[in-house]
Amino acid sequence: MIRHDREKPEDTIKRLENELWTARQTILEILPAELHMLLLNSYSGCKSREETCRWENMVAEKLLDHVKVISYDLQRDRERAYCPLCGSGSQEQDKEGFTLPVGLQHHITGYGSTRKCPVVEQIRYLAKEHWDNEFAEQECGRKYGGGGNR
Repeated sequence: MIRHDREKPEDTIKRLENELWTARQTILEILPAELHMLLLNSYSGCKSREETCRWENMVAEKLLDHVKVISYDLQRDRERAYCPLCGSGSQEQDKEGFTLPVGLQHHITGYGSTRKCPVVEQIRYLAKEHWDNEFAEQECGRKYGGGGNR
């Protein structure tokens, strides 16, 4: 670990913010190309705050095309697969992967007691930063009576 003994607190905060952004960007970049583009295009394609609220559900739906089915759950009459982003599966004993499509959707969105996908959690921070920058002008225009759309 690098010591920064003489660093001012505000410099420390800025440095740590940059390191965190870099770590999140790295998560996106180490994904297979098709998943990288799916996530990048999905959040940069949101054209309104309303669309951003549905982003995780949209990602979960699109990820179904990228799963590798590993088994069939006879009890639930469903296929099972690991998360194509983080590789995790159900926390149920003796169960591999998540049931498709519902179990994987719950994992991607963090619905219920399912542990949320850590990749989606981190990419959401990048998405939120993008959305805040993207929609700031529109929101400022509405706040002060302008249209904000050019």
